[in-house]
Amino acid sequence: MRRKTFLSTLAVAVSAFSLSAAVSSGDALAQDKDTLNVVQAAVVNMLEPDFESARPSLRISSEIVESITKYVWDGKDYKLQPSLAEKWEQVDDHTWRFHLRPGVKFTNGEPLTAEAVRFTKDVYMENKRSGPPLVGDLEIKVVDDLTFDVVTKVPNLPTVPAQLSFLYVYPPAYHAEVKTQGFGNAPIGTGPYMLDSWQKGVAITLKANADYWGAKPKIQKIVYRSIADDMTRVAELQAGSADVVADLSPSLAPLVEALPDAEVKRIPSQRRVFFFVSAKHKPTDDVRVRQAIAYAIDRTAIVSSLLAQDAVPLKGIYLPGEIGYEASFEGVPYDPEKAKALLAEAGFANGVTIDLHFNQDGTVMEPYVAQAVQAQLAKVGITANLDGAAQSIMIQKYGAGDSTGMSLANYAPIYADSSFLVSRAYFASKSRYGGYLEADDKQLDEMGAAANLTTDAAFRQKTYAEIEKHVIVDKAYWVPLYQLVDSYGVSKKIDWNPRPDQNFDFGTASVR
Repeated sequence: MRRKTFLSTLAVAVSAFSLSAAVSSGDALAQDKDTLNVVQAAVVNMLEPDFESARPSLRISSEIVESITKYVWDGKDYKLQPSLAEKWEQVDDHTWRFHLRPGVKFTNGEPLTAEAVRFTKDVYMENKRSGPPLVGDLEIKVVDDLTFDVVTKVPNLPTVPAQLSFLYVYPPAYHAEVKTQGFGNAPIGTGPYMLDSWQKGVAITLKANADYWGAKPKIQKIVYRSIADDMTRVAELQAGSADVVADLSPSLAPLVEALPDAEVKRIPSQRRVFFFVSAKHKPTDDVRVRQAIAYAIDRTAIVSSLLAQDAVPLKGIYLPGEIGYEASFEGVPYDPEKAKALLAEAGFANGVTIDLHFNQDGTVMEPYVAQAVQAQLAKVGITANLDGAAQSIMIQKYGAGDSTGMSLANYAPIYADSSFLVSRAYFASKSRYGGYLEADDKQLDEMGAAANLTTDAAFRQKTYAEIEKHVIVDKAYWVPLYQLVDSYGVSKKIDWNPRPDQNFDFGTASVR
């Protein structure tokens, strides 16, 4: 389905959509200048960052629970800044020392201490799914009440400050009492907001933390609701019962732009969409078949026909500002004749059949992207059998990356250092999704390890750039498609700008 047809269909549907349901739900919401009403697509089940790190939950929990360091978006740059730690330094090859802010308290009265940091790291490690990959290589040693050392297993680990941007600190006594499930239902932190109420399946309400150590939030109350239907979220904005609509479908953005009291705010996201291609299952275990797939895909055509201004074609694995990004990197261009020649060289002059897996509920338009790629592959002799399912099902089936053929996926880093993408996520034999890589690609592991064992920024830049060429051009493990541009529907009465990491950070927002 082409973008114009898809947009026209939805426009007609929205025009006929009754706003009575939206107005009715809005009547129950506080409509004063101190309240911000937010709707997003996904349902929130827990508010404990280490156990539920999915963005719809983390957007809310990170307003309550704070991390040691924090990435800050100033409208131009996305940089690591102090948060609960006011400063840090590298003491020796294996030790980084962090200094906590004095006088900070959790909203239940417990003091922020180095022991709380050590306790939290232990809690993270109990979650075998995410703890060990995130902080398993770090040991926390308490120096005094406000000082702790991070001791690393390897020398000169450059990622320590970045890794601690995802160490959200818990109050030890409270967490030990209520455990993970209890904390996830009633989190307590040091952040600008605190949980006021949570009616499961209906709304989560936060209130401002009057004793917050930093700049006091200007908005006193935030009400979050989850509404899966795209059109209903837009109707809520039109009715005035929502101030911010997250996860705005690109196809509905023109409808928001036509509203007199709302606007669409867009920002290039850290989320990139790509295919990873199996090097362990036939026929894609032949690098020439993988390279043929890469040459057969016209990402520019896909973006222009399906996503327009809501995506940017992507040639490599990094985004501007990330270590390893080179603006001159061209990747693999669209060249169907080259694709046919590679298939013939691999013994598939008469065609080849592969599987194409995709998430039915992934990022916007993914099912249509899968269909478009299927059509492009067919033109060079590759028959792609589509296999679509809910993201939760696909994770269960292919959670380690061990899928046949090619898999449409999307990725945004938990912390913005390229080591997360390379060594922890996709491009190391022991990375979380590394099951699709060649088993004997020692060169890739060696390059990743070298870049992750030095604080020499120039060396890291050069090595990560070499890794990009290796995985895109030489081995064709990844076929990059595009970088998403996130769209939000925002009431014109709200002074707030979105972030590239899809977090909200409403502590900086205000009502005009």
